[in-house]
Amino acid sequence: MSLSVLLLGFARLSAADRKAFLTQLNQFILASPHQRRSKIQTWEEDGGASAAARAEPLEKPM
Repeated sequence: MSLSVLLLGFARLSAADRKAFLTQLNQFILASPHQRRSKIQTWEEDGGASAAARAEPLEKPM
């Protein structure tokens, strides 16, 4: 998935959904590597990631 597709999707969100997205993004960015893996697993189990996104390797946290 390209960055421009993600940005376009973000631009099309309602104000409330943009706020919710940014809140979750900030929590993810500030999370420890363990917490990040847990969040990713939760999102995948909730069906938040497409099959294509799950098939792509995730970058290992630094």
